[in-house]
Amino acid sequence: MTLPCGKEDWEKLEERELSRYAARSRDARRRDLAYAPDPLRTEFARDRDRILHSRHFRLLMHKTQVIPGPPHARITTRLTHTLEVMQVARSLARSLRLNEDLTEAVSLGHDLGHSPFGHAGEDALRGIMRRAGAGGFEHNEHSLRVADELEALDLTRPTRQGILCHTRYDPADYPGGRTLPPEFTELGYAPKGEPFTRPRTLEAQVVDLADEIAYLAHDTEDMRQAGLFDARRGAIPDRLELFLRSPKRETLGVIIKTLTRHAAGQLDGAERAGVEYPVIGYPEELGGLIAEFKAFSRERFYSHPAVAGVCEEAREVLEGLFARWLERPPTEELAESLAGADGPTRHRLLLDRVVELTDPEARHLFEGQGA
Repeated sequence: MTLPCGKEDWEKLEERELSRYAARSRDARRRDLAYAPDPLRTEFARDRDRILHSRHFRLLMHKTQVIPGPPHARITTRLTHTLEVMQVARSLARSLRLNEDLTEAVSLGHDLGHSPFGHAGEDALRGIMRRAGAGGFEHNEHSLRVADELEALDLTRPTRQGILCHTRYDPADYPGGRTLPPEFTELGYAPKGEPFTRPRTLEAQVVDLADEIAYLAHDTEDMRQAGLFDARRGAIPDRLELFLRSPKRETLGVIIKTLTRHAAGQLDGAERAGVEYPVIGYPEELGGLIAEFKAFSRERFYSHPAVAGVCEEAREVLEGLFARWLERPPTEELAESLAGADGPTRHRLLLDRVVELTDPEARHLFEGQGA
């Protein structure tokens, strides 16, 4: 009779088969020390499943990735981006013999608290919160708030660290400076340009790389879909042919294979040198190509007048909803929460409500229907 493979069996398999640098689920701890372990799933597998079945994860289906588009637009959504990140990250993790359960958990949770309307929405909400003296808004920080507070998922520390630290805030967005919660620093969080305050797992590093690789690949498709891609010869730099003229699957294949070989060499070198917490990244040539493509995208895509116009509309929607709901909260429950709270607290509570809106919901409510 075939017996089910249980939690302890998976933990033994991790110990036997994974790289010495891979995270081990047996070492993972939750904030709630009274929880009962699952007999079949590892702790990282439980993290993945809790995120996958969370309410905020389902909302990603109707949230913009980059360009706020009309209903049924054939452009990347926040959910399809998340799934592509998971696929790329798993490919890298498997080849490097890292923990795939942790990799999946961080991938699925990394944008859990993203705003509607993509980066335009994030910028708008950051401005609203700053002007109100309510701190600001960064989607990675809010993703951790979703996991810890709003949905109480009680994730393990490595998953929480991976979610929080998958990107970093830009100090230029906060000219008055910021005071971070001690818990953020304890998890390793730091602004751009400064080193992390704690070592990060390789699985979290893999998700960071996969996040960038995935959006570079699907940005090209979105450019074509939006009619912003000029395919004429000479319209793009020769060095960017791989990104802009090849099918996405070919682009991803080349990048993943190149990065995997390079990262494997980095880990071999780290092991020989006795490095305890190695850091992996792109080989120099590939890193240069990616940096060039990002600059090209900013100039030709993100800054395109058509994109800027749609992003401005998204800003108007969110700012309008925020101003209206501060005066007339949309639900009795929210009105009770806001009653008696000071200004920054009112903004923070309202932010929780606005961030969970999908793009169609936000537009619908802004137009006054059901508001």
